[in-house]
Amino acid sequence: MPEPKKKIKILFVDDNDMMRIFFGDIFWLHGLEAEFSVATSATVEEAEPYLVSDDLRPDIVFFDMPLRESHNNANVAKMETGFEFLKRIKSDPKLAKVKTVLFTSNGDREILERIEEVGVDAIIVKSNSMSEDVMHTVEKFAPHAAATS
Repeated sequence: MPEPKKKIKILFVDDNDMMRIFFGDIFWLHGLEAEFSVATSATVEEAEPYLVSDDLRPDIVFFDMPLRESHNNANVAKMETGFEFLKRIKSDPKLAKVKTVLFTSNGDREILERIEEVGVDAIIVKSNSMSEDVMHTVEKFAPHAAATS
């Protein structure tokens, strides 16, 4: 009996509850829940277990900017947190094959250029075509993700 195909793991990090629900529903709406496993996190700290676990490690990480992190017992959203999160992924050899996608409503050209310099693999600016943009990006990276699962 052939081994079942492994699901492509996606981690979505965004502090907005509705965006996390919407993102997970995209795969359900497209009938792809059998092919993709989607985990969501509101903060960098919530995302960390997915990055360090061999079993949970995502193939693709979508993240918003600014990102929230715990600071003095409060969650604080900062642009720099997003840059540090991406740098952490790109500098860890265990995460070298993880594709990264900035998923943001911030269209500030300077910030987008800086995040490209850090090494983000794709950028999606939130719009009315978010569902299609997400699916197009996942299809672009799915062959890579399937090869590393």
